[in-house]
Amino acid sequence: MNYVLANIGKIPDYINYTINTILSIEDDPKIYLCTDQKVKFNNVEIININETTSEQTKRIKEYSIYKEIERENIPLLERSLLRIFYLRDFQKTYKVKNFVHFDNDVLIYLPFKKASGSFDSSKFNISFSNNKRIVFGYSFIPNFSNLDKLCILLEEKLLEGSKNKWGFHNGLPPNEMDLLGMVLNENLTQ
Repeated sequence: MNYVLANIGKIPDYINYTINTILSIEDDPKIYLCTDQKVKFNNVEIININETTSEQTKRIKEYSIYKEIERENIPLLERSLLRIFYLRDFQKTYKVKNFVHFDNDVLIYLPFKKASGSFDSSKFNISFSNNKRIVFGYSFIPNFSNLDKLCILLEEKLLEGSKNKWGFHNGLPPNEMDLLGMVLNENLTQ
């Protein structure tokens, strides 16, 4: 199975544990790390996100939707949102049919083949915190079109939010978990 990790900025030491758990449970995993850092890990292919960035991702970066809020975790908010677009850019550039992605601090204990029956190969599979919030605790992306459509819908939501001064979210831009929940709920009801 393909595993794609993403990290923008300084790479945390604990990512070693994440990589090691993948290697310890999978027979022959292909692990990619999409990052803007120059690093080397055994058994991991490093993907420079600056070489795969699409025009859409560049636009999302330029929106700087979190620039007007005063929070110390703004870089985390921006990186978490951009990660979705970088994953899509990676998948398109490297033509990786499907992959598993989760946050860098998640440890897995089951190989994909033992969990694969839990996933729908026709949709973007991701874990829910609740029915309004989606988290990258574990996700399976079965094809490019699902992730590409998600990025299109996210950009539409970002434009709507900017235009309406985030009126649908108490005047503040939501984090990527809430944005994903909004996009999913709006598109499930249509």
